Amino acid sequence: MNHWGLLIIVYLFMGGMGAGAYLTSFIANRGFLGHVPNLKYLGYMISAPIVALGTGLLVLDLGQGLRKPWLLFRLVTNFQSVMSWGTIILCCFIFIGLIRGYLAWKNKQSLKLLDYLGVILAFATAGYTGMLLAAVSAIPFWNNGFIPILFIISALSTGMSATTFLAYFIGKEPDEHRRVNLMHLILVAIELLVLFLFFTALSQGKMGAIAIQSERMLLYDKFSFAFWFFFVGIGLVGPLILYLYNYFHAANLWLRLKRFFANRKESETKNSIKNEFKYSWLCDIAILIGGFSLRCLIVLAALPLWNGLIN
Repeated sequence: MNHWGLLIIVYLFMGGMGAGAYLTSFIANRGFLGHVPNLKYLGYMISAPIVALGTGLLVLDLGQGLRKPWLLFRLVTNFQSVMSWGTIILCCFIFIGLIRGYLAWKNKQSLKLLDYLGVILAFATAGYTGMLLAAVSAIPFWNNGFIPILFIISALSTGMSATTFLAYFIGKEPDEHRRVNLMHLILVAIELLVLFLFFTALSQGKMGAIAIQSERMLLYDKFSFAFWFFFVGIGLVGPLILYLYNYFHAANLWLRLKRFFANRKESETKNSIKNEFKYSWLCDIAILIGGFSLRCLIVLAALPLWNGLIN
């Protein structure tokens, strides 16, 4: 097994979620998520603190970063290292994110250049959490192009869920969530597709025999319950079904049929819509559980070349 522990897993999760939260507010401000005002600023406000906290856990895991903090400056001196590039990206994103979050908190106009720079850094941060694993050539299960893609999609999904979860409790507008549900639905569907392609490539032996051992641990062996129940069941399939239901509910297609056959009044159907959205936050929690489970499983199921050869 590899020696990456819980602090690294939490960092990978928080780094992606914070980046996704920033992107959520960015696309909400461009009108792609309908008229839900809270989404336009909450993601900006929480993104940098979440990534900064995750980065702090990474420093804590390094050990030497606390005892000899001056050694951390070496992380930005080797430009051939993924870790060095990641450190620079994280620092820049936290800096830009704090500025953008402050402007959102004060309800002040932001420069477009600042917003777009934040978008670039957000994607880079989300991608780096996957590249950090993909760059480890000694672990075939990580050393492929699927891991960064999975982590980026999961970052967008968890970041949006964290933001919409907070937006729901701060102030909700049930009739305006159809586009939010559609975006959630698209992200979950894409994640399922990439996951299917990843495991298809694994089962065909394209990443080697040791990567197949990691796959078997996830699908049939040691981590199979966590994989199928927490990640696939709670984190992907459950939200997929509920987002499909909520999307068509918000589009009134299902309610029109119910009203036609049950002769329900229009006012009753509107109340029904609002009641349905009282439980939309459960989908957000499920997505967050799935995103954390993904990173746990990817890290814990990884076998290094030498360990795989011994086994």
